[in-house]
Amino acid sequence: MLRGVEPMLRREFADVCAEVGPDAPTLCVGWTTRDLVIHMVLIEGRWDSWFGVMLGNRSRIVRDYYDRLVDRERSREWPALVERIRTGPRFTPLRSQRVRDRMMPREYLIHTEDVRRANGIEAAVSAAAQDVAWTRLPGLAKRFLLTAAPYGLQLRRPDGSTMVLASGTPLATLE
Repeated sequence: MLRGVEPMLRREFADVCAEVGPDAPTLCVGWTTRDLVIHMVLIEGRWDSWFGVMLGNRSRIVRDYYDRLVDRERSREWPALVERIRTGPRFTPLRSQRVRDRMMPREYLIHTEDVRRANGIEAAVSAAAQDVAWTRLPGLAKRFLLTAAPYGLQLRRPDGSTMVLASGTPLATLE
């Protein structure tokens, strides 16, 4: 059912980032669209960057290494970074569409909305993206994303049904 949805979500993310430009705000506090694109390029293209994402706040050595990777990507031109998102990774385990379909849809779904909402662009979540959110986010969020988040997160479908992924205050709603 969800196989192959990742390329669509990838294009949506690349399109909205190209539309607003590299310095546009996002809902990720302190991050611009350039920061989000670099984050996505790294987690797809550099397996070692996952250590920085997962452990960077716990280890200065890991944080410094990750920051060097980010600085290297930051030196690239904006159109080249967006194109790397459009084309996907080349030589990593995430080169496999099957692997990307399992791992990346939640990232593209969430970060596309981070850019849209911060820039006043109406959300346009497709039915395929909603299916990703309702079938993949709950389990993954509980394991990886929200275990230490200082806020709550719930999903709301256009029909009004909701699913709380994490309790907390404030409670953010992804529609």
